[in-house]
Amino acid sequence: AGGARGRAPPGMPRPGRPEDAAGVAEVYLAAWRSHGQELLGSSSSRAASQPSVLGTDALAEQTQRFANFLQTRERHFLVAGREDDSASPGLCGFVSYGPSYTRPDFGEVMQLYVHPEWQGRGIGSNLLLGAWDAMSRQPWAAAGVHVWGTKGNPANRVYVKAGWALTGREKRLQPSMSSREVEVSEYCAPASRPPSASSTARTCSRTVAGAVAGATLALVLALAAWPWHGVRGSPAAAKGPNAGRAVRVEPMAAGAPGARCLDGSQPVFYHRPAPAGRVGERRWLLYFQGGGWCVPGTGALGSFPPTLINRCGARAGTPLGSTRSDHEWKNFTEKELFSQDEGHNPVFHDWHAVFLRYCDGASFADAAGAASLRAVLHSLLALGLSAATDIIVSGCSAGAVAAALHAGAVQRAVPGAFVTALVDSGVFPDWSRPVPGNLGGASDPPPGQPPPDIWPVDAELRRAFAERNLEAAGALPPPCVARYAGAAWKCMFLEHLLPVMEVPAFILQSRFDSSNVRGIDNASSLEAFGASVAWRMARALEESDGRHALFLDSCFHHCMSWGGIFAKSLAALHEAPVAQPAAFAAWWHHQRARWYSGARGQDAGAAQPLWRWDHRPGSGSRPCWEASCCPDWRRDLDFWRPLFSEAARAGEARAGAGAATR
Repeated sequence: AGGARGRAPPGMPRPGRPEDAAGVAEVYLAAWRSHGQELLGSSSSRAASQPSVLGTDALAEQTQRFANFLQTRERHFLVAGREDDSASPGLCGFVSYGPSYTRPDFGEVMQLYVHPEWQGRGIGSNLLLGAWDAMSRQPWAAAGVHVWGTKGNPANRVYVKAGWALTGREKRLQPSMSSREVEVSEYCAPASRPPSASSTARTCSRTVAGAVAGATLALVLALAAWPWHGVRGSPAAAKGPNAGRAVRVEPMAAGAPGARCLDGSQPVFYHRPAPAGRVGERRWLLYFQGGGWCVPGTGALGSFPPTLINRCGARAGTPLGSTRSDHEWKNFTEKELFSQDEGHNPVFHDWHAVFLRYCDGASFADAAGAASLRAVLHSLLALGLSAATDIIVSGCSAGAVAAALHAGAVQRAVPGAFVTALVDSGVFPDWSRPVPGNLGGASDPPPGQPPPDIWPVDAELRRAFAERNLEAAGALPPPCVARYAGAAWKCMFLEHLLPVMEVPAFILQSRFDSSNVRGIDNASSLEAFGASVAWRMARALEESDGRHALFLDSCFHHCMSWGGIFAKSLAALHEAPVAQPAAFAAWWHHQRARWYSGARGQDAGAAQPLWRWDHRPGSGSRPCWEASCCPDWRRDLDFWRPLFSEAARAGEARAGAGAATR
C-alpha cells in the first residue's frame, strides 16, 4: 500500500537518477517559459521572446545536458515527484548542488527550479533544505553553504525564509536562456545545521484548489557561467602585498649537496604566505618558472632563439642560469595566476604562493636541477607544506614541463594532500611521432619534420636529454620511465607524459602556441600545426584515465592568458562559454571531492565527464586575430616577435628577456 518500495512521499525530495533527465529538463524549460522574462527584467529575454528556443529541440538538448550531470555525478540532484494519480506524471521540481566553484570548502546550490503549476506549496523549501542538509555532511562543504540568486528576484525569499543572509557580494553573469547579463547576489546559510524538511508540506497534487497566482520561479542561475567581471561589494580580504620574499636554500643543510644553478649559485624560491585565519593556510600553489632549455657548450647556438634553446655556458650568465642577482622581493602581480582577487582566482587566490626560480636549463630534470628541487621541497616542508591539504603544481613553457614531470614527486613528499597539476603552454610536439595524414590540409609535414615555419624544438629536447644525461639523474616519473623503457626521452613531451601522470592535470594550451612558431605568413603551415597539436592532446586524453582536463584555445599566444579567453564545454558542463579560471574551478572541485571520497585513479568506478573546453572562433583552423575572440592578440603578437620569431633567432632578442612573464 502507498506506492512502490523506496519511493519518496509525493512532493518530497529524493536523490535524482539518470532516468530523471527528461523530467528535470521539462521542469527547467517550463520554468523559463513561464518566468524567464520576469526574472531577467527584459522584454528581449531569449526564453520569452523566442518560443522555438524552448521547443522540442530544446527539450532534447536539455535532457542530454542533465543526463550528463546525472550520469557523471558532476552535480548532485534532489527531485520532487508528482503523485501517482496525477494526470501529468513526472517531476514538479529539482535542485542541483555540489562543491562551490568560487569558495574553497563551501557547498553551493547551483539550480533550484519548481514547475510553475506546483509553486507555492513548500516544494522549493523542501528541496533547498534537503540539499542543505546533504551538503552539511560533506567534507567539501566544511566551511559552509552558499548560493547566487538573481538580484531582486522575489523567489529569493525561499533563502531568507530558511535563515540564509545576503553577504554583500555581487557579480554579473549571462544565462544561456538570455541575450543579456544579469546581476546576482550571494546568500550564505547560517552556521547551524539545517532544520529537517517538513513531512507535512503540501504535495504536487492537482487536487489542491486553484492555480498558484503570482508564483515566481525559484531560480538559481548556474554559477558555472562565471563571466569574470569581478566581484563588487566584497568585504576587504585580510591579505598582504602581492609579493613573495626570497628564500635562499642551503644545499648542504637540505641534504642535497649537488643543488646549484648553471653558474654554481644556490637555489632560490619566492614565498607569499597565505593570509592568517583563512582556508588557504593549508593550501599551496607551487609555480615552476619557465624559460626554455639549454644544451652543453658555450657561445651562441645560432639555430634557435636563445629564449627557446641556447647553450648552457651562455645561459649561465643570465637570470635563467644564475640567482646571484636575485632581489629580496618579487612582485607577484606580474602574473595573473598569482592574483589575490577572488573574482579572478576563485580557487587559489588566498593560498600560499611559491615561485620556484629556474636556473638549471633542464626543467629541474638533470642532476643539479633534481637536487635543487629536493632541496627546495625540503625547505618548503619545513615552512608548512608538510601539513598541506591541497597543492596545485603549476608552470608555463619549460616550467609547464617541470610541473608535469615533478607533480608526482610533490605528491610523494606530501602523501596526505590532494595534489593536482595546472600545466600552461607545455606542448612542444614530438615531430618524430607518426600521426594520421590530412590533419591540417596540404601543409601536413613529412614524417619526422614539423610544418614549414615551425621550430623543430623536439630535436633539441632529445639532444639535451641525451647530452645532459637526464635519465640517469633520477628525476623522471617512474611510471613514465617504465612505460617508455629505452625511450625515456618521451617523458619530456606532454603528449607522451600525460597518460602516465601520477596526479590529475589540467592543461591550458593554444593550438597555435607562439613559442613554436618562427613565421606567421604561411597560413596553411599554421593550420597544420594547430591541427597536429589538437590531435596530440586529444589522443593523450583518450589514453588517460578520465581525470585530466584540456582547455584548448585558438589564440596566437604563449602563456599569459589566465582569465582572458572563453571556451565552450564539450560535455555541456556549463550553459555558456567560460574562461580558464571557471573551467579549472569546476574540474578541481570535482576531482577534489572524488579524491577525498576515495574515488581515485583508474579504479574510480563511476564515469567522469569529458573534461574538455574548446575555443574555436569561426572554423577554428587558423588563429583568431580579432579582439572579439582573442582580446590580447596585439599584445601577444608584440610579445612573440622579439622572443620566438625568426628575427629573434637572428639575434634581435636577448636570453632571459621574457622570463619575468613566464
